[in-house]
Amino acid sequence: PQFALGMVGFVGRITDAEKKMDEIVSSPHAEHVFVQIIESPTSTTVAKLYSLCGLKKISSSQFDQLFEALSSSQGQVSVMYGDVMSKDTIAQALEKIKYYRCGQIPGKKRMQ
Repeated sequence: PQFALGMVGFVGRITDAEKKMDEIVSSPHAEHVFVQIIESPTSTTVAKLYSLCGLKKISSSQFDQLFEALSSSQGQVSVMYGDVMSKDTIAQALEKIKYYRCGQIPGKKRMQ
């Protein structure tokens, strides 16, 4: 599995994983679900990245703490931007989530 946001692939479509993340974002228990995924030792790196992105979208107060916790992760992750597949270090993927992607949803208040 790869981490991809926005229109990706040759035909430009939203991935099923991003659709699922957005579905969770819309639920009243989004923060709880995303935190559970990140803290689970059985969750994949890609699942944790989508969950961190979801926390950013809902402006969760736990985003910074969980970002720091994931920052110590080693290794690489497959990422797709547009129609280009590449490998990022987990640190690079985290930085992109924090600064360039996964914007806050307008009207969502920061969770306390």
